[in-house]
Amino acid sequence: MGASTLRILLREVLPNVILPVLAYGLVAMGLVVIVESALAFLGLSVEAPHPTWGGMIAEGKRHLAVAPHVALVPSITMFLTVLSLNYVGDRLRSRFEVKESNL
Repeated sequence: MGASTLRILLREVLPNVILPVLAYGLVAMGLVVIVESALAFLGLSVEAPHPTWGGMIAEGKRHLAVAPHVALVPSITMFLTVLSLNYVGDRLRSRFEVKESNL
């Protein structure tokens, strides 16, 4: 009908792609948090003056017998963050999922 490729992409494709990509991005962000924390726990991430959840958990590992909250607070915070990212991403995916038509 004479519409340009950019117009077709912006008006037809982008509205159908943006929400699934956002939902996938939220779930992937939770995975990135877990991977970075695991690397920081092993000492393979950023250096000591920069705080990371994995670094805080590794630091608190030494004090588990005396003060377990030093390791538990960053662990629980990381868990709740990843849980919320996964929950929001899953809810977005299920809400805007393309359903099969009843043809």
